[in-house]
Amino acid sequence: MALLRYKCPYCGSRLVMFSRLDVIVIGCSKCGIYVMVDAEEAVNEVKAEDVGKPIEKALARKLYKKYLMYSVKAMARRENAKSINNSPKDR
Repeated sequence: MALLRYKCPYCGSRLVMFSRLDVIVIGCSKCGIYVMVDAEEAVNEVKAEDVGKPIEKALARKLYKKYLMYSVKAMARRENAKSINNSPKDR
């Protein structure tokens, strides 16, 4: 498990990245939002786009962008669920 320099946009905690079988996982342990990406696909994307840069940094940057994109959807679902649970019920 690697602690990244990138921070969660919701709570400010540093994100973690680790591999599990054939996927790479990046996420926030405090918020509980994780994004899983196919490892081979992610490495191939980084190799094709970021030629000449250290692969670890380029991979972390690529995965952080994916985390931002998917975490917005996850937080929207979470907020929607909260508003449904807190809505007044018909009596």
